[in-house]
Amino acid sequence: MDVTTRIKELLRARNWSVNRLAVEAGLTSSTLYSIMEGTNNPTITTIETLCEALDISLYDFFKQSTINEDEDNVILSMYHNLDSRDKHLVKSILLIINNAE
Repeated sequence: MDVTTRIKELLRARNWSVNRLAVEAGLTSSTLYSIMEGTNNPTITTIETLCEALDISLYDFFKQSTINEDEDNVILSMYHNLDSRDKHLVKSILLIINNAE
């Protein structure tokens, strides 16, 4: 598994920038950019720090993701960014869809 590709997948799923991940992880932007560019290989400690910032386990970081998981993560990220009124609307729509099946 390519660590850089995995980080990019996780950033995309959360709609985060590299700078945001750096801030959340307490790393400098230059450190994270050097990892993303492949000029610096992260230590396992750095990857653990990134996992904490992304709120995932080390296992989840290294497991092979599927397209469905990535789509689910994008949807969850979008839902997370909604205000409470819009979250209520989404829940209502989902209940209607589930009851129709």
